[in-house]
Amino acid sequence: MKNGYSICFNEWALDKSIKSELGLLLIVSSLTAEQGYCYASNEYFSRLFGMDEVTISRKLKKLEKKGYITITYIKKGCEIVKREIRLTKMLTDDSQKRQSTINKNVKEKITSVNTLSVNNDPPLTPPYGGECYTTFEEFWKMYIPVKCTDGRFTDKGSKQQAYKAFKKALQKDNIENIKAGLIRYLHKKSKTDSMTANVSTFLNQERWKDEPEQTFILSEKSQKQQKEDSGQEMYEMFQRFIKED
Repeated sequence: MKNGYSICFNEWALDKSIKSELGLLLIVSSLTAEQGYCYASNEYFSRLFGMDEVTISRKLKKLEKKGYITITYIKKGCEIVKREIRLTKMLTDDSQKRQSTINKNVKEKITSVNTLSVNNDPPLTPPYGGECYTTFEEFWKMYIPVKCTDGRFTDKGSKQQAYKAFKKALQKDNIENIKAGLIRYLHKKSKTDSMTANVSTFLNQERWKDEPEQTFILSEKSQKQQKEDSGQEMYEMFQRFIKED
């Protein structure tokens, strides 16, 4: 990266509000020079600048809000598989012609870091975050294994495998039904002092679809009515008994 260069517009250099973001904007300028966009991840920028990914994400959002870049997310289902970053202003004269300012070795390294194949197994933490993984994290926290009174216990299992199973489950049902089914499942296991399956098994076997235990809870009013009905029935039986006598 040290052997490349970036195009800096005067507007950027004079904007005092992006002093701490200017370096990032210049790198984006260099990366987008050839095709007009780049797939650089927060992880890549984080290593390049020695900052955490949260800080990088915040800086990119600020640059987007200021109108210097646009960020487009490409999804497959609920998972973000690719992110395109573009400059809103490009140098289009003959001296630029959108030629890459990065040498071949560096460009190959960036490509290997930033390209995410849709067909490959996703990493545990998707490079760009995403709604699907956030939803999975919420589900993972909800899944609290039941420990039986005799000490028997099954833990959650592999989080990586659970994430794969979770994405498949979302293709069969919506998250609200899955969560509701999980609550019923955990309640039933706790009530019957039974072990829960690990998360992957729960999802792969579609255990959220298990029929809920049928319980009939009478309200106070219903219980009172039942008693009155029973009393009336006893009275009528007594009257019939007298008449038969």
